[in-house]
Amino acid sequence: TTVLSAAVGGKTQTLGFETVTFTLTGPASKSYSTITDYLGKATLPTGGLAQGTYTVTASFPGNATYTNAAQGGSLVISPFTGFFSPVDAQPTLNIAKAGSTLPVKFSLGGNRGLAIFTSTYPKAVGITCPSGVVTDTIEETTTANSGLTYDSTTNRYQYNWKTPSTYAQKCYRLDLKLVDGSIYSANFQFK
Repeated sequence: TTVLSAAVGGKTQTLGFETVTFTLTGPASKSYSTITDYLGKATLPTGGLAQGTYTVTASFPGNATYTNAAQGGSLVISPFTGFFSPVDAQPTLNIAKAGSTLPVKFSLGGNRGLAIFTSTYPKAVGITCPSGVVTDTIEETTTANSGLTYDSTTNRYQYNWKTPSTYAQKCYRLDLKLVDGSIYSANFQFK
């Protein structure tokens, strides 16, 4: 998603209902044109793209009032697989000890580098503990430092999540939001 805005009289304002063109260069180069919503947001449709890393440029050709603009970045389209043991994906409730470091394992179909998450993610969000769902006790923890690693022998990523001891007797959802905008989540109950 990109936000189209303009500086007018020293103030920045969003531009609604204007055409933005996304140009993707990568495994399958394409261009998409879309109209900004009333908040000035233009969203890139990612359906149907081959997996891989793309360079993305969002451009605005300008209109009678505003000059043109361009904004660049990168986008990863990847086939997410996981979560792998010891963590189970939703709706399973993973039971773990608060204060432990949990190895959250998944695959993106290859090495996409370590800059795969959007800013502020992974993120733990407090939730109401669900009832009547399948539970699974986390049978493996790690003493490794918190953070993300990639193992080329297993073709998997591992995010070591150091959980605070204050999570005891509470439930949390761990959200992994990738730079392509997709979100993958797992639920946890801490003891």
